[in-house]
Amino acid sequence: MSIAGIKKYIALILLLSPFLAPAQNPDLGKKATKTGYEWQLTDALPGLAQLHQERFVKSALLYGGAWYLYGSAAGAYNRYRQNGLATDRDASWRYALWGAAWHGLGLLDGWYYGRHYRAAKRELYSDTPLKSPWGAAMRSLFFPGWGQWYNESYYKAVFYFGLTTAVGYTVYHNDRLYRETGAETYKDQRSRYFWYLGLNYLFMVLDAQVDAWLFKFDEIARFDVYPGRYDGTLMFKMEFSF
Repeated sequence: MSIAGIKKYIALILLLSPFLAPAQNPDLGKKATKTGYEWQLTDALPGLAQLHQERFVKSALLYGGAWYLYGSAAGAYNRYRQNGLATDRDASWRYALWGAAWHGLGLLDGWYYGRHYRAAKRELYSDTPLKSPWGAAMRSLFFPGWGQWYNESYYKAVFYFGLTTAVGYTVYHNDRLYRETGAETYKDQRSRYFWYLGLNYLFMVLDAQVDAWLFKFDEIARFDVYPGRYDGTLMFKMEFSF
């Protein structure tokens, strides 16, 4: 088999793998009603319906795959505009069609599974967190600050969005200057800020997940600190109660 054939075979496996894999957490997700699946506007984006249904593996595959294909189409089209090569034009169309097919299958998957999914029962004083920890983490991974917004930490959401945007723009700015001038200084700056961007994403995702676990924790737990005596010694006692 040729290299091109192997690539097509791998692409076909990746394309079908989210739909061949078993669904995760069949008791989680959107609530089914008499009128069918409650579709949201954001569910039209790649992988978002699966995210709302808390099928995180499929969500990540569909989201990452779609944006990779769309991004490749945009890159090939940009090269075509610069060089005018027919091969770049054809590659742009090919990637765009694969991206549309991947996107369409994701929408179909979200609609089909959405009819059979019911939301997890999340109540105060229950063993199930009020917010989905993995759902919060994935939201922050998909879009900076979205997980914090989901956890109702609105100031954190604005902070992380602003910080990620600023660092991301700095990476882009230094990359553009390096391509224009070839100066190693800009290359080093680009690499450094790439690391900053990665660390920012790591802390943002972990923060969203921890906040989801502790959502409204202060409403179900109380700490009492008061002075007391033990064997004639003045001490401070701390009690934790539900």
